[in-house]
Amino acid sequence: MTKLDEIMTRANVDNQQLAKLAGCKPVEIWRLRKGPEANGRKMTEKWASRLAPLLKVTPSELLFDKIDSEIEINKITHAKLMGEVAAGRWFEQSDFVDEQPPLIPTVPGKYPALTQFAFKVVGQSMDMKRIQNGDFVICVPYFEARAEIVDGDICVIERRNGHLIERTCKEIKTINGGFQLWPRSSSPQYQTPIFVPNRRSPEAEDGTTIEIIGLVIGRFAPI
Repeated sequence: MTKLDEIMTRANVDNQQLAKLAGCKPVEIWRLRKGPEANGRKMTEKWASRLAPLLKVTPSELLFDKIDSEIEINKITHAKLMGEVAAGRWFEQSDFVDEQPPLIPTVPGKYPALTQFAFKVVGQSMDMKRIQNGDFVICVPYFEARAEIVDGDICVIERRNGHLIERTCKEIKTINGGFQLWPRSSSPQYQTPIFVPNRRSPEAEDGTTIEIIGLVIGRFAPI
């Protein structure tokens, strides 16, 4: 019996239920429950970070039968929560308060030299990319990961005016020397792209600046 099988049995959760929460196919959970010794698949750090919060355990409990060292425990790191992405709403930098912020796992193997950080998503403008209201997007600094804007990237964009901030999460597309920010939503309310005329940090006459601050490399969806 694998650790995943043991934990799921104890929690009375079946393959289909966990797959729905994790956004994957039930056969993937079945393979992980079997493990490589039973012609299944090995539990990886990526899968452990994805499934552990859904089962209310730590990633290390899924990875190891016994924790042999602190080095192994520390392989699972967490992204710092930086605030919200909530298009169409201005707020002050200090407005975001999460009294019990969750531990948001980093994405193993992606941009290992870059710092990962996270934002809480408010709204449904990216639900067709499986980014739902209440999820967390995990990012790295955009222009440290990319030399230029790459069409199709999902990004966090920040608009500032003095001490006021607006952030949004959108898919990006370059056009006419600037870029468009596209919602990917099933809602008719979120269908129109936003055009930004300059590629990096354009500044309007009133002092408003727009900057691509994060390349989204993962999503965390707590229960």
